[in-house]
Amino acid sequence: MKIIFILSFCLSNLVFSQTFENRLYQISTIDALLAGYYDGDKTVRDIKTHGDFGLGTFNGIDGEMIVYEGIVYQTKSTGEIIKVDNTIGVPFASVNFFNKDYNENIQNIKSYEDLKTLLNQYNICKNYPCAFMIKGDFDYIKTRSAPKASKPYPPLVEHITKTQNIFKENNIKGVLIGYYLPKYFAKFNVPGYHFHFLSDEKNFGGHVLQLAIKKASLSLDRLYDIDLALLQTKEFEKGNIKVGKDDLDKVEKYNNQALDKDYYKEILNLINEEIKNQFTQMDEKLKINSKKFSSIDITSNEAFKILEKICNKNQYAYDCSTIDTQGIIRQIAPKEYSNFIGADISKQEQIIRLHKNKKPVISKAIQTVEGFQAFDLEYPIFDNKNKFIGSVSILTKPDFFAEIIKPKIKEHSVEVCIMQLDGKILYDYNQEEIGKYLFKDDLYKQFPSLLRVGEEIVKNKIGENEYEFLDKQMKQTVKKRIIWNTIQLHGTQFRITLAYKI
Repeated sequence: MKIIFILSFCLSNLVFSQTFENRLYQISTIDALLAGYYDGDKTVRDIKTHGDFGLGTFNGIDGEMIVYEGIVYQTKSTGEIIKVDNTIGVPFASVNFFNKDYNENIQNIKSYEDLKTLLNQYNICKNYPCAFMIKGDFDYIKTRSAPKASKPYPPLVEHITKTQNIFKENNIKGVLIGYYLPKYFAKFNVPGYHFHFLSDEKNFGGHVLQLAIKKASLSLDRLYDIDLALLQTKEFEKGNIKVGKDDLDKVEKYNNQALDKDYYKEILNLINEEIKNQFTQMDEKLKINSKKFSSIDITSNEAFKILEKICNKNQYAYDCSTIDTQGIIRQIAPKEYSNFIGADISKQEQIIRLHKNKKPVISKAIQTVEGFQAFDLEYPIFDNKNKFIGSVSILTKPDFFAEIIKPKIKEHSVEVCIMQLDGKILYDYNQEEIGKYLFKDDLYKQFPSLLRVGEEIVKNKIGENEYEFLDKQMKQTVKKRIIWNTIQLHGTQFRITLAYKI
């Protein structure tokens, strides 16, 4: 009896290994879920016999399922996390027994898109489903969960778009549970990446919309076999699964738009802050250096040396100069611009403003006497008796806009624009639009919704709206959503906008 017991035990483990290792177990299909078949005949107990790792939902689409270390958790629509009873029904889920095939440490993942880019490098998952477990420290997590639907059940696209709740956390420890499914899975599941999150404290989780990872351990389990358990309910047996051609796209699009709206605001704010910091650094340095002219002749060689140092320390500077109380350039660096000494710039708007208020100014983008487009940042100069004797100027190239913006949006199908309040475009994805005027150029006149939104952008420092204009290739008219905020320094405002197709 003892030998038989040992043999039986070994055989059962062999069968278990052959049956469940590297096997994905799925309950129902995505089309059934989209069509509103939200009640399943399988239970949480069935889930546990087929996997210790995975994700899904519960009868009625009641929140989000997270299966981790053999325990099944539910993220309720309120954000609460609970352990789930074995008797609760499951209409849709994917689980497996997690056995890592690969492991590595990752860090400084700035977005969900960056994570996908990293995971795409694992070629072993190109044509196979893969389970991913990513455990560590997260700078940011954004999730969603929806409440239980009421009968008669609406289609998934209707339920999700009307009821889901969004949750956010910063600086949190936890684990991502998810899968990559190849494109050919589209017939019965959602292809691509799908992750749920569970915090170490078991008090935050849900379907992941956005993230940023500080540092984490990434484990991968490649799967070779699939068990698909169709629903065995009267509703499914007698029903007619009707799914709109674009229903899945609509659900994903809604999730993406919910993501885009907040995530792109974060990108826009980040761009705004970096541009503002660039202006602020120039401003602070010019403020400090303006005091050095208080006791010297602003036309002297000593003044030239100070101006030269200011320019050399700013990679975006065209030139630096001193201007007297009559608006005449009296000294300039570098030497290649010395022929502009004596030029009269007294009628330029920023000079008029500085002479009137005796306070620092920054111009709009102007055509300078030197012959190029630039921003003119100026600080007043006062002598030792506090008498106004002129100003010190730094002409700045707008080039730094592109250097800040392009790396931030290279992974996204968005367009960033910087515009003056008179409608002049200072930066745009399409370089041909730079220098055009929104309210004057013929290119924009055939798009009245764009002009209306443009007027709103001028009037309001922050906002969002929708309009129609040409796509990024400038070939066909598309509908876009736009968000904007403001860069402001010394009374001069620039609007910075981010737009994306919807």
